Amino acid sequence: MTPIETRTVKKTATVVTEAQPAEVEPVETLDALAGKMPVRLSDLLLKGDDDHIKKIVKGLLQQFLQGPLQTRQKVVNRFHGMLEGLNVGLQNQLAKLITGPLLIVFAKENDPIILRELANLLHRLTTILLQFGEYPTASQIFLHLHRRQRELVEAKGEQANLLQKILLKPLEPKAQQLVLEDFRSKELSRRQDAAKLLGNLRGVALPLLVSIIKNEEDFRVRQMAAALLAEHGVLAAKLVKRELALQATLAERIRMLEVIDTITNDLKTELAYALADDNEQVHQAALQLAQRLDADQVGKLLLEQTENEKVHVAVAAIKLLGKLRPPAANEKIVSIMQSAKNEEMVVACCQSLGLMANSASIEPLAKLLAPKSFLRRQRHSADIRATAALALAQINHPRVAEVLANYAHDNDPRVRQIANSFQLAPTTPPKRNLAVAK
Repeated sequence: MTPIETRTVKKTATVVTEAQPAEVEPVETLDALAGKMPVRLSDLLLKGDDDHIKKIVKGLLQQFLQGPLQTRQKVVNRFHGMLEGLNVGLQNQLAKLITGPLLIVFAKENDPIILRELANLLHRLTTILLQFGEYPTASQIFLHLHRRQRELVEAKGEQANLLQKILLKPLEPKAQQLVLEDFRSKELSRRQDAAKLLGNLRGVALPLLVSIIKNEEDFRVRQMAAALLAEHGVLAAKLVKRELALQATLAERIRMLEVIDTITNDLKTELAYALADDNEQVHQAALQLAQRLDADQVGKLLLEQTENEKVHVAVAAIKLLGKLRPPAANEKIVSIMQSAKNEEMVVACCQSLGLMANSASIEPLAKLLAPKSFLRRQRHSADIRATAALALAQINHPRVAEVLANYAHDNDPRVRQIANSFQLAPTTPPKRNLAVAK
């Protein structure tokens, strides 16, 4: 080998030897990462350079996952600091980028202090996100917060109580107002997003939902709020009952009565008070509520209300018993009809007996039609007789034809017409509104 060749080989070997060590990218320190943020974060967000921001966030995430307690605390502080100095629009943009990474570290952290700080930071992000209608991301945060809290409770972890206190914090007033406006929105997507969020808020949503069923005019919106309240079971039922009894105005009581049975069916006390209310609108709302509840449960209450000293309450109860037909109602109403001195009460009894169409009512109703006798010096009023005749005509029994045949020529044209129409078609009694025949 010539000297020239020897030098060439050596030179080549030297080059190969120098190229062998691989270049290792240095790991940025936490301070170095932090130093980039205050200066460049606003610019990066304004330019929409999400990739660069994600790289910085990824570096912080690695520091958190690999670092000791002190480092993890610093990382949480850095995330807090990232939000400072940004306008609300940029805060929202950043919140969407850091929520995912924060939820990752939140799921892994066990130190009580750091867990609390992470939960507070995530809670802060929800307020920012809700201002821009970012419901899916905000709902995701609440879902993860509650899931972790439930895991800690099941594991009997000491952090559970700390996290519970954060979860019980109400939304900031401005966020509450935005959620309520979206829940009331005519736009289905906005309403659905708000409903999902309220569902994920769990107990924090209760005051908001109660406010909706008290104040919202739109029945559909109140019905949705009541359905969400129903998911909270006994706790929501107690809250709504208390509001109905102590904290509601007249208009609010009516709105609540229209949807309260969606939340609970245990409403005997509340229904009793509402049925006895002097306000006609409240009273009507109570009657409608009674019709939606279990007939057996309501029937017992209505039977009690027939003895109410307020005539309008007793009359309404008697009429509703005719529609619901609970056990023992027919016997009770016949008894009231035979002893009542008030004409309105007697007419109401006739109407209900006609609706129930029980053959046991035939003879008592027939006595109301009968002419005066030694024991009865005068007939019942014309209205009572006409209503009794119409009630009899609703009962499908041969005895009815015999009774009404006696009044085919009655002096009262209403009684005469009912008797004659029944004679013409005895198998098909006239189906009429059992109001006082005119």
